[in-house]
Amino acid sequence: MKILINDFFETKESYIHIFQSFGYESNEIILCSAFSKTKEFIEGQLSKNKNHVDLIITNQSVDSPNGDVLGGNELCYLKNSISDSYSKGN
Repeated sequence: MKILINDFFETKESYIHIFQSFGYESNEIILCSAFSKTKEFIEGQLSKNKNHVDLIITNQSVDSPNGDVLGGNELCYLKNSISDSYSKGN
């Protein structure tokens, strides 16, 4: 099961630990640390190359001193606005 996570890089080890306790391998977790990187991954790997993910997790960063770099709401809108098939049609 491939999991795409849109959260700060510092949280990667926490996610790996959580999902490994349920039997997931660390190579099944894809972490993008900003909305721009997650958008790039979705457009390039899922939409264009038709690679597969089973789950997308995002965090909000509205209270961050650098602004909303994770763009949780924008990510939801992006995912729902893709009109072509992605992630092998799943």
